[in-house]
Amino acid sequence: MKRILTFILSSFIISSSLAQGQNFVFSVNEKNHKFGNVLWKNPVTATFVVSNRSTSPFRITNLEADCNCTAVTVSSSEVPVGGNTKIKVTYDAKMLGTFIKNIRMKTDLNDKTYYLRISGRVVADVNETETINKKGNEGEDYGKREVYAYKIGKLQLSTDNVDFGNVYQGETAKALLNIYNGGDEPYKPVVMRMPSYLSVSCEPEVIRRGETGTLTFAFNTNEFIDYGIKRDKVFLSLYDGDLMEKDNEVEFTATILPLINSVGNDLSSMPIAKIDTIVDFGQFKSKKKMFKTIEIKNIGHDDLVLSHVEPYNSGIAAVEVKDATLKPNQKTKMRITITPDIFTDKGKRDILLLSNDPSRQKIIVHINVKP
Repeated sequence: MKRILTFILSSFIISSSLAQGQNFVFSVNEKNHKFGNVLWKNPVTATFVVSNRSTSPFRITNLEADCNCTAVTVSSSEVPVGGNTKIKVTYDAKMLGTFIKNIRMKTDLNDKTYYLRISGRVVADVNETETINKKGNEGEDYGKREVYAYKIGKLQLSTDNVDFGNVYQGETAKALLNIYNGGDEPYKPVVMRMPSYLSVSCEPEVIRRGETGTLTFAFNTNEFIDYGIKRDKVFLSLYDGDLMEKDNEVEFTATILPLINSVGNDLSSMPIAKIDTIVDFGQFKSKKKMFKTIEIKNIGHDDLVLSHVEPYNSGIAAVEVKDATLKPNQKTKMRITITPDIFTDKGKRDILLLSNDPSRQKIIVHINVKP
């Protein structure tokens, strides 16, 4: 029984041009932190990392949360050139149900207000069910699932897909996995076969029976030279001498992206990628392979470079791009081949494209197909 942790750190870039003509750029590791399901009266904390990628320091002048249920602290209001600061947001989880909390942030760069967000769902019991739609989101009445539905022995996991957006070169991404101990004894998590670029901590170190704990995984990009998708697996030990088998396997995925350089506001001189981001294959039936071809066009005013193309799922057997560099108004074809493995591989049915389009550095093409 496989579990997937998707370490994709969702980052956004903010550019501010001041009257003096200087260009200030800072980034935040994620704009919206999704906790998923949390237990009632078990406070949860998200850490937003604000990095200064410009040539001048700046200062965070104000941080304000929606209500007293959310506490906000900052490690330093001053953000030096090439440095960062950490904003910690803690929600007290004292009210049952879905929560969405906004944090307003102001800087001395300009008069704009920037928004950070935390969201999730507070539940009273790990065996509570939630309504999900076809995409697995809350909302439409499509079915029911347990909040801690993914099981390894007597442990129940909060999710099998922790999604963190993008991991930028030189940064460390973090992903959380909540564990409910349904056994009769306290449980001290031990993660086996940890690669050197991955570390993990648990809070608390020992999870008492009937209670929950959180594993925090940290993915360090400094050990990687290339960009693209990194998939691997670790194993959650249930007892001393436990083996590494399918039943206690935890998969994870990281999408490593290059840092975005500071750019100006003149869109007239930039490349712009135009591509369909959903490809519908229909029903697979009994075929060994299926093929689709889509078009990529550069509708900008500079050369468009597709520097990396890679599938997340081994069932997407081949992705072939005829031309990797497109002149303005030039088109090319991308041929996609899928096999039945697309239904058994736990990877997302997506294709990653990296480009020099400043507004779409990362392009995701999703494959729709039915068995």
